[in-house]
Amino acid sequence: MPDACQPKCIPLFCGRITPLRQAQGRITMSQRSPLHRASSLAQVGAYLVSRDIAPGQLLRDMNIPAETLLGSNIWLPRNSVLELTWAINRRAGDELLGFHLGDLFELENYGEWTRRLLRCATLGKALHHLCLTLHEQETGTRLSLRRQGDSVSIRSEMLGKMTADPRHQHDAHLYVLLKLLRCAAQPLALTLRLPRHYRRVAEVEELLELRVESGCDHAELVFDAAALELPMTDTPPQPQHRASRAELTCQQVYREIVRTSGLSRPTTASIADELALSVRTMQRRLSSWGFSFEEILDSYRKRRAMELLLHTQASVTEIAYGLGYSDAAHLTRAFRRWYGMPPRAARERASQGGAALANETAAPPLVPGFIAAPA
Repeated sequence: MPDACQPKCIPLFCGRITPLRQAQGRITMSQRSPLHRASSLAQVGAYLVSRDIAPGQLLRDMNIPAETLLGSNIWLPRNSVLELTWAINRRAGDELLGFHLGDLFELENYGEWTRRLLRCATLGKALHHLCLTLHEQETGTRLSLRRQGDSVSIRSEMLGKMTADPRHQHDAHLYVLLKLLRCAAQPLALTLRLPRHYRRVAEVEELLELRVESGCDHAELVFDAAALELPMTDTPPQPQHRASRAELTCQQVYREIVRTSGLSRPTTASIADELALSVRTMQRRLSSWGFSFEEILDSYRKRRAMELLLHTQASVTEIAYGLGYSDAAHLTRAFRRWYGMPPRAARERASQGGAALANETAAPPLVPGFIAAPA
């Protein structure tokens, strides 16, 4: 066909993001890493269990505190989430891992960024804003919105060198993008084009509930151009994930530990009684996720002790009682085990060095830090 007869592909907008870089064997970012709500990892935990991988064991292997999987108000740096995703990739060996993770991940876990997108008047403006602000959530990715005749495509490309195979991350990214498109006021007729040949295309179509074409030149979602004028809904679609009894028990145990720590010393028996479970049943459900009661309790106390030291004037004795310890000596021994220094030394260092200590000690070296989001 002559060039004059070819439909023109007009770039509507293109946003380019700085890729991940490798520095001294560690994953780094050229910009400050955005935060993700760690509670989304609980949904990923359900996928791990389905693949006979204990979530708690995986976190221990990566030196990540158990609380990040269970706390509803804990946030993790984005690059830590990427490292965890790559670890899951190595364990699971699943061609469709990225789509499964994208299916479990909720738009609300992006926080204010999601709300800004949903406040846009039309789908077209939301996609324009997405391309413009993607760097707040993703690295190494370029999105371009293109029009070809009566169709529009939003194309996703991976840029730069990654420290691991980025295909699963890219698939998850496409699924999250698909969820945003489904926030339009009316359903869209969507086609997903993938640059690789998948052996399980029918399974991808069933999971994503749309038409899938593999072996294409680019990864892109294609839909009718008229949809750009559709208004956006106020809230993202409700997640389809249903927690298992074991998952619910893990989360309930954590919440009860948080609730009762300031009132008494939480024990296996007292928490099981609060949940109307036998101790054996509670322990079995925790174990199926790779956790123990003592590990969850210790993880919560570790973060909360440092938080109270840095952000309140409470004495070490008051903090000890508030966390369920019988005296300050027990807290001091635990604090030395966690951070290699006594509580008073940590408070003194914080007063001298500002917030630097919180970033250094809030989590092990692999995780640059995890924090409690402000109320």
